[in-house]
Amino acid sequence: MSFGSTMFKNLKDKIATQVNKTNQTILSSILQTDPASISKDSGARTSSTTSHNDNFDHNRSRLNSAASDISQTASANNNYVSPARSFVPPSDIESEHGGDESDHETNSKMQRLVNIYKTKFIQLKNAYDEVERERDNIKNILQQHQDTSIKRQTKLREQIKIDRQAKEELERSYKQEISLRDNKIQELTQQVRTTNDHVQVDREEMRNLREKNTKLETLLTQCKEAIKNHQEKHLKVVTERDDLFEKLNEKQTLIESMMKDRQPEESSIQVKENFDCDTSVLLKDKERLQEELEATRLCVRQLETDLESIKQQSVTFNSNDEIKQKHEDLLAEFNEKSSHLEQIINDKLTLEISNKELQDLIKNCQETIDKDKQQIDILKDTLSKENEQHTKSLDALKTEYENLTNELQQTKQAKDSIQSLLSDALQERTIDKDLEIQQNQNTVDDINEAKASFSQKLDCQRQEHLDEMATLKSQQQIEFDNNLKELREEKDYLEIKIEQLESQHKKTIEALENELTAAAKRAQDKITDLTKQTDEQKNKSNRHEQELNEKSSQLIELEKQLETLKSQANLSQKELVDECNSLKEQYQHISESNTQKNEQLTELEEKLRIATQQLQDEILHRKNIEKQLEIISLNNSMDEFKTTITEHEQLQQTIDNSQSNDRQLLEQKDKMIDTLKQDYELQIEKLHEEHKRTVEDLHEQLLNLNSEINEKNETFSAMEAKLNSTLSEKTSLKNELDQIRIQMETIQSNSNEFNVKFQQTGQQIKDLETDCDSYRNEIETLKTEIISLVNINEENIRRIDQYENEKFDFEQDISEKDRQITERDEKIQEIELTLKQTKERATKLREALQRTKGSIKNNEQPNAVDSDNQIQVISQEYEQRLKENEMEYNTKLKIMAKEMSSKIEENEYNYNQKIHDLIQKKAKVENDLTNSAERRINDAERRAYISEEQISKLQEQIKEKQLDYYRHIQDLQIEIHKLTKQIIPTIEQFSQTSIEDLYSNDIQHPFVIEPTEVDYLKQIVLAYMTGTDRLTMAKVICAVLRYNESEKSLIIEEEKLRQSRWLNSTR
Repeated sequence: MSFGSTMFKNLKDKIATQVNKTNQTILSSILQTDPASISKDSGARTSSTTSHNDNFDHNRSRLNSAASDISQTASANNNYVSPARSFVPPSDIESEHGGDESDHETNSKMQRLVNIYKTKFIQLKNAYDEVERERDNIKNILQQHQDTSIKRQTKLREQIKIDRQAKEELERSYKQEISLRDNKIQELTQQVRTTNDHVQVDREEMRNLREKNTKLETLLTQCKEAIKNHQEKHLKVVTERDDLFEKLNEKQTLIESMMKDRQPEESSIQVKENFDCDTSVLLKDKERLQEELEATRLCVRQLETDLESIKQQSVTFNSNDEIKQKHEDLLAEFNEKSSHLEQIINDKLTLEISNKELQDLIKNCQETIDKDKQQIDILKDTLSKENEQHTKSLDALKTEYENLTNELQQTKQAKDSIQSLLSDALQERTIDKDLEIQQNQNTVDDINEAKASFSQKLDCQRQEHLDEMATLKSQQQIEFDNNLKELREEKDYLEIKIEQLESQHKKTIEALENELTAAAKRAQDKITDLTKQTDEQKNKSNRHEQELNEKSSQLIELEKQLETLKSQANLSQKELVDECNSLKEQYQHISESNTQKNEQLTELEEKLRIATQQLQDEILHRKNIEKQLEIISLNNSMDEFKTTITEHEQLQQTIDNSQSNDRQLLEQKDKMIDTLKQDYELQIEKLHEEHKRTVEDLHEQLLNLNSEINEKNETFSAMEAKLNSTLSEKTSLKNELDQIRIQMETIQSNSNEFNVKFQQTGQQIKDLETDCDSYRNEIETLKTEIISLVNINEENIRRIDQYENEKFDFEQDISEKDRQITERDEKIQEIELTLKQTKERATKLREALQRTKGSIKNNEQPNAVDSDNQIQVISQEYEQRLKENEMEYNTKLKIMAKEMSSKIEENEYNYNQKIHDLIQKKAKVENDLTNSAERRINDAERRAYISEEQISKLQEQIKEKQLDYYRHIQDLQIEIHKLTKQIIPTIEQFSQTSIEDLYSNDIQHPFVIEPTEVDYLKQIVLAYMTGTDRLTMAKVICAVLRYNESEKSLIIEEEKLRQSRWLNSTR
């Protein structure tokens, strides 16, 4: 009994010590609970299991940190204190004696322990329920965020689609507008080419007309001088005729009185003698003399017979004085003719001088063309240099683009490597979680500190960079605005100048038209007067009418010249306007290229930002060593970008220099335009003055001609009366009258033709006025088109600004998306941390459960089998749930990573496409610039070639005109001969009478002075007039005019032929 009692006591002590140990170790980590919670065990258990199953089936998505709950339970359990043990085990006897009491106490103790375990389990269950509730809340929040993010993504995709559609529509509209503008530009270029061709043709005509005008002016001056000389001579001859007629009448009266006083015998004897001598003279001179001179010879013979009978010295002396006066008059006429010949020679010399001056003008024109060619070569050189600069800038931009693409590829490779590292890290974390947790906790603090410092540095650098870029953008915008203002001011100034020039041009045209209309009216009035007077004119009126026809043709040519000058002025103005517009377009292209370069700078800045963000993301995932290396690489890249920025600044400086050069060229062209305008104005003023002078001269000439015609008509009427008195000249006069009638008919036909031509010229003037109106309408339409193009350009600028704003908004959206992606990455990292914490807490719970299990197994194997089974089931359920949650989190993390990678790839693809599109657009713009420059060069070369051809044509025309002048001089000489022939029959009577008087005086007075050289010349002239000897006079004329031997031989042969024809006709 003693042995059994001792064993029993020992067992009791062991159980008490084990119970105390378990209470101190386990209950120290469990909360004290109220005894009232024990009664709620059954209901709470059922409700918790149902709610757990429902929540577990409904939301099986994500876990979150339950650190707060577990920490609260741990702090509450630490406050629990095990109760003091009041029961003392009795001895063996007492135990035997009081066995019932010991069993009761043990039962109560076990019930207390059960209650304690129940309270612990309830607390664990409540904590687990709270954790699941938090999980459900987190799942709901995540689902809401996912829904909102999905909705946002769909909205953004829809917006992107809408933006793409809008961009496509805008691109289509731009392409259509560009095509329309290209068509308009082609049409305008064709119009410009046609106008240039017309201008060149008009310039040729102007040059030809100017040359003709100069030649005609010289001819007019010569003709005026000749007409004046002829008028003076004619007046002298008329006065001489009147004097001679008076003297003849006096002599006839004297003869009649003498015949009455004389005896019939003496008179009959003398008459017979005189008749015999007259018959002998007539037989000799029958072939040479004409029928018109018979009456005059009879009168002269009667005078000779009267003079023989009269012996008074007074009468003889008077007759000798009259003969001497006649000789002197003839000598004066001869001198006048010689002076007229000398004037013709001087005119010839003036024509030669004018030809030399024309040749000098041609040389000057060639020199100006050479200078223009040199300017074209200079422009070609400048264009080639600009093209080289553009190619260099393109190469630099291409190299920058290649560098950026390489950097993007490197970033992609880095992203791929990061993703592979993340996958490997996830696998390694799943395998080596317990080992890395402690190391990561130490390193995370260091990384966070380094991250904070590095983020501060990056923020400072970003702010500095942003400030610098903002200042640069503001400066560029200010410069661009200033340039736009300057261009607009220049445009307004040019428009004002063009309007002033147009107003001046219109005024000059109106003045010229008024002058032309006045001149035309005057010409019509004069022509009507002349047509009335043509019936009274004969031989000389035909010539004067021809001269008038020539002058009218000169007037028409002058009108044409003025019209051509008008068209040339209009075309020159159009050319100047086109050149100004082309220069403006060049400046706009340069400004657009500047804007494109600024956009490229902004794109590079955005690339810098993206690269810095990517590098920050890489830095967060790598270790300290890799971070330091990346920082060094980033600094290098920043230096490279700074170098690129400096290069861009240099490019901007080059662009500014090119703009300044363009401005200088514009100023030079403005100066050239001003000089050309001044030259044209001076030329127009000169033409106005010349036209006024010619009109005044023509008016004076017409007045002189009218006065001359009136005088000639008077003399002609007197001559007709005298000719009618002479019956012997009727036969010859009838023939002459028939010829005159024929000539008058020809004159009338010519006058009718002249009237028809005048009407045609009036119609041509009207047609030209209609053409001028059409050109004015075309100018107005071109102005309206220019205004519409300016408005279209302003609309395009406004649209470009809208596109830039849309682009800026799109870039902001991209930056927001990137920010959201970074926030999601941070959330994923937080979720991973919560997973780690939950896993750590799960391991702690497992250890606590295992300890409780061990304690329960050791202490309460027979009594707590049900509780062990329940705890095992619960622990298995917890483990399964934890595993399932881990699997779900892993799958969701992988899905998120895949989605993020796909989104990043899509963004990169879109970014690359946009860059490619921008490069293509830039290449197109540059190709367009090069093509336009080449076209302009070709046009300039073509113009130079056309100008050379025009010069060659002008030289040929000048040669032809020289031949025409030579022929015209010959015609004038022929007309001079004809005039001398017309004067001869009027002088023959007086000359023959004077010769017979001399002959009779020589017979009666042998003491007369011997013949001198003057007498010899007079005899030659008389022989030429009478037709006895024409060769000597022809030889004298050739010697005076200094003809060549060939010309002399031709003139002598013609004179011989005339003599032979005359002899044949007389026979």
